[in-house]
Amino acid sequence: MTKGQQKTAIIVGASVAIGFLGDLVMYSLAVSKGSKFKIHVPKGKDLFQVLAIGFVTGLIIDKSISLIENKLKSEQEKTLDSLVAQDLKKVESGELSDSLPVQISWMKSQEIKNKA
Repeated sequence: MTKGQQKTAIIVGASVAIGFLGDLVMYSLAVSKGSKFKIHVPKGKDLFQVLAIGFVTGLIIDKSISLIENKLKSEQEKTLDSLVAQDLKKVESGELSDSLPVQISWMKSQEIKNKA
């Protein structure tokens, strides 16, 4: 599982758990109908709907966070992320199994344009 997938799983899982707790309170309030409050866990179709809503909400939150993070990144951060992603693919494929990263090199953008 990649770091991005782990992040998505954590966000979706937290969203489902937190959403479920909130929905459980609301469901219990509705079922109690004015009598003494008691926790009621939904069953069957109601349980599925509560969990499905939490799951979809988690995916929406994850996508929103990713979009906002990417919008706020500078051009240097975007370029660095791209280079790291390329090397991560090499690590995952085993191409760099006997290597360790030792350096990140930076070059002035004008120097890059002059080389091209």
